[in-house]
Amino acid sequence: MKKSNIHFDVCNLPLKYFVPFFVMVIIASYLGFIPTVELADGLVASNYIATFAFLMSVGGLFFWLGDTIPIVNNYLGGACLLSLFGISTLNYFGLVPQELVLGTKVLISGGFQDAFMAFILVGSVLVMDRKLILNATARYIPTVLGSQLFAILFAMLAGVITGFGPVKALFDIAAPCMSGGSAGAIATLPKLYSDLSGTDLMSEAGKFLCYASID
Repeated sequence: MKKSNIHFDVCNLPLKYFVPFFVMVIIASYLGFIPTVELADGLVASNYIATFAFLMSVGGLFFWLGDTIPIVNNYLGGACLLSLFGISTLNYFGLVPQELVLGTKVLISGGFQDAFMAFILVGSVLVMDRKLILNATARYIPTVLGSQLFAILFAMLAGVITGFGPVKALFDIAAPCMSGGSAGAIATLPKLYSDLSGTDLMSEAGKFLCYASID
């Protein structure tokens, strides 16, 4: 009998630990047992722990599915894509309790994405060997800068040729594709653009993720 190659690991939790955690979070969320806090105007939102637990369980499951489904995982940025559109679909059809919706808004507006970006940047440096970083930097930086410069120039040239515009091609196409994969396109750049221009963060994230996935 052929052994399955599917490996179940969500947020570093194997199946035997994730399933009880997921069941408890879902029961608490949909039966009204989650801890909440009262906001202005009488609104009630889930607290930080409840919000994070829900996002970790449901979002983590979508992330695992996107990372496991063939073609979607390798060519469409499935892990981040399915996490985004999966929970967005649940929310669109009213399947997410309003307390958790408000709790997520509070979590995001409270600086969670800033912390997320710091985790990525600092964590990437800390896990690497110091000597390797120093030896690779001198050789790697000229190559990175040169390739990015040519990519930017060709993207702007394509913007001129197609009528899309060189500036929009630079910031809307080239930048997301060079932002470090799906995580950069879905979190880092949308947050930066939203803070600078006041545009909607989620619409920017969806657009940039599509560009980065096609790339």
